[in-house]
Amino acid sequence: MRQVIQIRDKNRIHEYLKKDTHLHIYEIGDLDDFFFNHTSWWALVNNNEICSLAMLYQSPDLPTLLILNNNVHHSKELITKLFPYLPHRFYSHLSPELESAFSNTFSLDHHGLHLKMILKDEKILNKISIKDVNELNIANLEDIYDLYQKSYPGNWFDQRMLETGMYYGLYIGSDLVSIAGIHVYSPQYGVASLGNITTHPDQRGKGFASKVTTALCLSLLKKVDIIGLNVSAQNARAISCYEKLGFEKYATYNEYMVNPV
Repeated sequence: MRQVIQIRDKNRIHEYLKKDTHLHIYEIGDLDDFFFNHTSWWALVNNNEICSLAMLYQSPDLPTLLILNNNVHHSKELITKLFPYLPHRFYSHLSPELESAFSNTFSLDHHGLHLKMILKDEKILNKISIKDVNELNIANLEDIYDLYQKSYPGNWFDQRMLETGMYYGLYIGSDLVSIAGIHVYSPQYGVASLGNITTHPDQRGKGFASKVTTALCLSLLKKVDIIGLNVSAQNARAISCYEKLGFEKYATYNEYMVNPV
């Protein structure tokens, strides 16, 4: 008989997730000690074997629920049994067809189809100049917030991520005009997912995003084996940029704001 259990055994979780590492980069990265205490995990199990897995990232601003699975039936069953444990309001990343499991209890506001992309051709990165790109740290925080306000309002950025040393930026004079960073990063588990990549609206089309993203990837490749990212399926410019850097499309999922009915 299948049942839902809360789980904190990293080894057991990882054994399940690594069956499809490219799909589960975010969750695997969040097993790292840097992130793990901010997460809660539930598994649908049958005879002690995990059939589906859910992770809730406990952000103080907005919790995020991830359920990414190729077995739609098991994942829908997990969702319905999770209702008593879920917060009042949260964001969610869901594999296609899973949204219907929320229909009677929650209201879903669709934030679009998204792609998961994986870095496949690392050699391309060596052909791109990263001159004038520098590592960013807490001293750059005011400039970072200013750039995000102008070019990427509403993005999710936790200044704690600067402690990883995996944020890179490009300045023109005293102005930060382009930035690339990570959402998750784990040398222990060998994965990283890029995030918070943007360029000032007045400076777009000059290749700055390619430069900062390349610098970031080259730094990450010294520490991890697999680099991925999530991007809106409607963001053709970003997708083209990533493909030129050696990324390939891997899977699709949907993002939703989830509210009570």
